Amino acid sequence: MILLFTARFVRLFSYGMLSVALVLYLTVKGFDQWHIGTLFTAILIGDIIITLLLTTTADALGRRNILVIGSILKLFAGIMFAFVDQYLLLALAGIVGIISPTGGEIGPFLSIEQACMTETVKDKAQIAAIYGWYNFFGYVSTALGALSSGYFISKLTENYQFHAATAYQSILIAYAIFGAVKTVIYLCLSRQIETTLSSDSESIILATDSSSQGAAKKLSTHIFHWFNEKFGLRRPTSRRTVAKLCCLFIIDAIGGGFVMQSMIIYWFHERFQMNIEMLGLMMMGANLISGFSAIFVTPLVGRIGAINTMVITHIPSNIFLILIPFMRTKTSAVAMLLLRFSISQMDVPARQTFVAISVDNNERSAAGGITNLIAFLILIPFMRTKTSAVAMLLLRFSISQMDVPARQTFVAISVDNNERSAAGGITNLVRSVGLSISPMIVGYLLQDSQKTVLFALPFVIGGGLKLFYDILLYVSFDVSNRNQSTYVKDARINHGIKKNNQNI
Repeated sequence: MILLFTARFVRLFSYGMLSVALVLYLTVKGFDQWHIGTLFTAILIGDIIITLLLTTTADALGRRNILVIGSILKLFAGIMFAFVDQYLLLALAGIVGIISPTGGEIGPFLSIEQACMTETVKDKAQIAAIYGWYNFFGYVSTALGALSSGYFISKLTENYQFHAATAYQSILIAYAIFGAVKTVIYLCLSRQIETTLSSDSESIILATDSSSQGAAKKLSTHIFHWFNEKFGLRRPTSRRTVAKLCCLFIIDAIGGGFVMQSMIIYWFHERFQMNIEMLGLMMMGANLISGFSAIFVTPLVGRIGAINTMVITHIPSNIFLILIPFMRTKTSAVAMLLLRFSISQMDVPARQTFVAISVDNNERSAAGGITNLIAFLILIPFMRTKTSAVAMLLLRFSISQMDVPARQTFVAISVDNNERSAAGGITNLVRSVGLSISPMIVGYLLQDSQKTVLFALPFVIGGGLKLFYDILLYVSFDVSNRNQSTYVKDARINHGIKKNNQNI
């Protein structure tokens, strides 16, 4: 468990560093916003392919092996972006390698790590708590990465007279180095993280091999085997649940694609001429607040269920976004922003837990990867001053991440143990699909040099889609599903990881 948390910290630290520098680095290289947005779309499409391939084969080929491969691809992408200037080569490196244009998770790591953690948890009531701390470590490391990046670049350019391009390039080199560090960490993982087919799954597969089957039944059996091999979901109920979640998550992800951290940073830089150090501080504050909010979601999931937690925390978060432009003072705007960020990601651990425990053990990597692939932002563009906009952004982040633990929990408890890798992989994959749709559009909108309504549209569209997702999520599941906390509720999950801190 310690090694997995360490890998999470290192990875998100590098993503946080990159979120501050990547768009500005590409701008200094001479690429316009449309080309940058198109490049990000290509990167995210590549992530869809890589995540699908790696997460759906992780339980069969070995989770540790796949994590090592992913880290090597991260190292490769960092080196290419640091030293290559040709646009097509950068696009190829982004598609084949793993680089985060969003400032958040990308690649197969999240789904597989969560599947690994559930293997070591004896009491399923602790899953939401573990996911809460897991997300907390991620947000804190992202915050520290953003702060470090802004401070480091500022010192290089102001104190040592480095050219901006060289300072930004150093962040890409550091990103590659962190990829190498992660490779070493994953090589130290034990075999305890691996899984085997459950007896139920084996009996299903053996039963379908009967020679007495007719031609039509044999064909359906062949398709069944293919689906299992490719997507890792064996139960019809698991497939239905994951399919429904995928349809919902893709809407949320499309909205999120309009407001990626790297694009937000560029927007504030252009709108208010904020320097790189201040941008780093801003994103550090936002991610730090989000991280702390993830810790407090565990008892909420246990009391009211994962779906209710996801909706109850996410809707207010986006309402706070809508209120941002109406704030007249810096203090009130900052307060609103912090309040928003305090709950906006509380659904993630709940969602991850729901996916993880809704599938079998040897399906968790695939399920998590696919689901993740597939309105605070609404009002930020209307802030008239830099301080009011930043304040509203921080207020938004204060609640914006509270739905994250709930979402992760919901996914985990919706499938059998040996389906969790698959469920997590599939839902993560769908989120990536949704995320890849938006950047090209955002790049076009941010080309508006006059800073008119087009410049504000990414926030409006992103926030609106997220509110639409919240409503659909609530009405798509019946009362029993909304209140579902199963293993979580009755056990009154505690706030710690307790005895599961084994060094695996």
